[in-house]
Amino acid sequence: MLDFHPPCSVVVLQNNNGKKKLLNSDGWSDRNDVTEEYEKEAHGGISIRIHSTYDRSFDPYYFSLKPHNNSRNPWFREFWEYRFNCSLPNGSGKYNKTCSGKEDLRERYKQDTKMSFVKKAIYTMAYGLRHAEGQVQQHGAVCGDAAPQRIPVPPVPAQRQLCLGE
Repeated sequence: MLDFHPPCSVVVLQNNNGKKKLLNSDGWSDRNDVTEEYEKEAHGGISIRIHSTYDRSFDPYYFSLKPHNNSRNPWFREFWEYRFNCSLPNGSGKYNKTCSGKEDLRERYKQDTKMSFVKKAIYTMAYGLRHAEGQVQQHGAVCGDAAPQRIPVPPVPAQRQLCLGE
């Protein structure tokens, strides 16, 4: 028997003996919120996970962000208030507590295990858009008269990883 639960895309397999096993993506192996209510099925399951390196360059950048020094992200102030359950001066006023200025993004922080994938995807998209813009400037269209082509994307240089907006 195959039982599919769409809210979190959980598939429960049941064999002839009535035993159930959880079949899911790589994300369920280290997230209790995903296996909640399916602990019995998850017990003894096998999870295969893609290796993603810890991005050591992201943490210092992230920890340095403050509401007063991050004007390039229009949602950061809202994120800050939500993250620390406090209201900033000239903020949303949603929270009863006023932000003290001593809030620290290191509190309860755990880098997403796929951070390096996300950064590479953003860099690849930015590189592709820059290339497309050059094609439009040069030929008046992305492909000109030629058929679409694959563009090799070079590795992300360390000094450019967080500076895509330049």
